[in-house]
Amino acid sequence: MHPTAISHALGQGFPVEFDYTGTRDNSAWLAVPVAIDYIDALGAEALRAHNATLAREAGAMLTLAWDSGAAAAPQFCASMVSVRLPVSFPLGAGDIRDAARILGARLNQEHGITTGIMVLDGGLWIRVSAQIYNEIGDYERLAAIGKTLGGKALIG
Repeated sequence: MHPTAISHALGQGFPVEFDYTGTRDNSAWLAVPVAIDYIDALGAEALRAHNATLAREAGAMLTLAWDSGAAAAPQFCASMVSVRLPVSFPLGAGDIRDAARILGARLNQEHGITTGIMVLDGGLWIRVSAQIYNEIGDYERLAAIGKTLGGKALIG
């Protein structure tokens, strides 16, 4: 067994061939000190507070835009909130779990949105996460996209 890409270690045995393939992207590791400095400059508590506030604002805005509900009260949400999607499925329309998977893939591929879609209480729910790089406009775009969704389009 060999890795798909082998660098200098070809023929030196299993552990060495997998240890350094020559194609590893170390940029994430190299960015860690800068990321830590950034969090230190903001303050970890301020960062958490920012994310929690943004998640609550996004949750309130989405529930209002979709005439929907949140899975938990705002005080129980840290930097994530789950909101019921404005999508209904006719009886016998197919497996709602498949619809969740398909919708997640569509949001990612068509709109560049990566999020969790889950089935809860017979409906589809979206879990949005708020991070320092997000802004309320990101969730406003999601609200507009959510209004265009339809059950038949997802599963048919």
